Amino acid sequence: CVQKLRILIEDSDQNLKYLGLSAMSKILKTHPKSVQTHKDLILQCLDDKDESIRLRALDLLYGMVSKKNLMEIVKKLMIHMDKAEGSHYRDELLSKIIEICSQSNYQYITNFEWYVSILVELTRIEGTRHGKLIASQMLDVAIRVQAIRPFAVGQMAVLLESTQIASTNPQRNGICEVLYASAWICGEFSEHLKEPKTTLEAMLRKH
Repeated sequence: CVQKLRILIEDSDQNLKYLGLSAMSKILKTHPKSVQTHKDLILQCLDDKDESIRLRALDLLYGMVSKKNLMEIVKKLMIHMDKAEGSHYRDELLSKIIEICSQSNYQYITNFEWYVSILVELTRIEGTRHGKLIASQMLDVAIRVQAIRPFAVGQMAVLLESTQIASTNPQRNGICEVLYASAWICGEFSEHLKEPKTTLEAMLRKH
């Protein structure tokens, strides 16, 4: 059945492609491994000119993630975000990346330093309305995962000192919540700060 659906998804007819992806979503719930073998085809659909097909493929990817392929899928989604046209689709990609990574209490994340780095990278997406979502993930990971705190504090200090964020209007690009979260993490786990004076000055400068 999945093989037949693959033929539909590869078809140039957009309606057939959409139907194929919808049916694949239903099979994913009961036979995830059968669908996971077609990951590359689903990723190709992210390049489709039809946004409804791109969004359907995104929904499918959520259920296809495993510990082995999480980093690869997120890397491809980040590449798609860089070239995505339109802020709505870019925001959909951003929220899906976070949804994919945080599902089932971060079940598929094997390297939290990698995830913190991804969150920091997401703050550079201009015009996003998901600043609050990124901020809550930063806080959640730093609070829950004790081993990650020295790395997280270092990354948050860099964010606070970032000239790129300082020079933009935080209200406009939806990133003010991220600065708040960064400052909170640096304050709460300040024993890990390498240059507390510099970080404090950066916080005061933003204020």
